[in-house]
Amino acid sequence: MDNGTTVKYNGCERSALCGFILGLSIIDEPIYINMPSIEQLIQSNTMHSCYALVYTPKREQSRNRFPDLCVFKMESEQAAKMAAQPDKNLYPALIRGPSRSSEGVMLYYLLEWLD
Repeated sequence: MDNGTTVKYNGCERSALCGFILGLSIIDEPIYINMPSIEQLIQSNTMHSCYALVYTPKREQSRNRFPDLCVFKMESEQAAKMAAQPDKNLYPALIRGPSRSSEGVMLYYLLEWLD
């Protein structure tokens, strides 16, 4: 069944047999499936901004996206600032999300630190 034809799926070339298993059509030209950029996700109407405490051991080295287990939503900016505990790596932030990652994890994106 595999005659050397390839398809593109999430930026990776796959054989025609793999494309068949994934349910992709097999054509002579590669198929490209584009994932939205982080900027596109943040600007979408499907996510909401909110104040939160974010747990991160290495705040300055973070990638500015956090799994939902590290995010504790707060009622207001003032509540987030009052509940902050830098000694326990809990920092107040304005975040946007959630969005499902390609691995299935719900992520929140940092808009700004509040302290």
